[in-house]
Amino acid sequence: MATDTAPSDPPTTLLHPVATKSPQLQPSAVLEMSPAMEFMAKCCHLLRLKDHVLATAALYFHHYYCHFEALRHSPDRLSGGRLDPAVGLAEFKIDLHTMVITCIQLACKQCEAIRKTRDIINVGHWLVDEVPGNYLKIGEKYHIIRESLISSELCLLRVLNFQTAIRLPHDYIPDICLSTFDLYRNQGKELDATQASVGAIALNLAQDACCCSQFVAQGIPMKAVAMACVYFALRLRQLELPIPPEEWYRMCDTRRSESEPSLKSNVHRSMRILVAFLSTNNHIS
Repeated sequence: MATDTAPSDPPTTLLHPVATKSPQLQPSAVLEMSPAMEFMAKCCHLLRLKDHVLATAALYFHHYYCHFEALRHSPDRLSGGRLDPAVGLAEFKIDLHTMVITCIQLACKQCEAIRKTRDIINVGHWLVDEVPGNYLKIGEKYHIIRESLISSELCLLRVLNFQTAIRLPHDYIPDICLSTFDLYRNQGKELDATQASVGAIALNLAQDACCCSQFVAQGIPMKAVAMACVYFALRLRQLELPIPPEEWYRMCDTRRSESEPSLKSNVHRSMRILVAFLSTNNHIS
């Protein structure tokens, strides 16, 4: 956010006094999140946070900016949905670095990964400032940043409609893998060594998927993303599904949360997005 300055002064971010170091992310850039995700990943690494905390923070970030993209193009799409239409474009003034730190702080609370607010602020400030050992002392600037995080967290909570418990694709992958490998065993195939590698690959793919905003932007359920990650992991291990895909979809969606055509469509869309995202970021050739 900008501090109270004269109108002629350049805008000031709260993690660094030079505004150019913390670019304002415009709603039209909602599908290009690599700078924000790289900054978030570095912060989480320095804070020694686990993958599920980073994934949760990333989804918060995507929901925040996708909210304003949807509001900018079609305000009617938000009515009755998860996001609060009362949070208008006027709130879209929090700089990228501050919102990333806010998402990390809220994810730490949700995932019960206790980190001091001062540590989170210092990590963000140090990465933006790019001066080793330049940590903030308790003073006016620190309190300004701390107050800005409180304000941006309230804005984020309003966008999330105070529903901070977000399901990750990671949550579905163990059950999907176990059910799939039970099918292989029923056919007399023992894949104990391969099973562990498929699960690990699927979880890594799910972590990458959380860094891509298109799943949130297109409203794809996380279960479909998880199924796409498992299917992709099986193919990378040169394994075919033990049953026809349509039966596999029904088996994985035990609660019948979606109709079969819808689930199949979402899994196929997830596969296309995941392959494109990984190819763009040179994760696969």
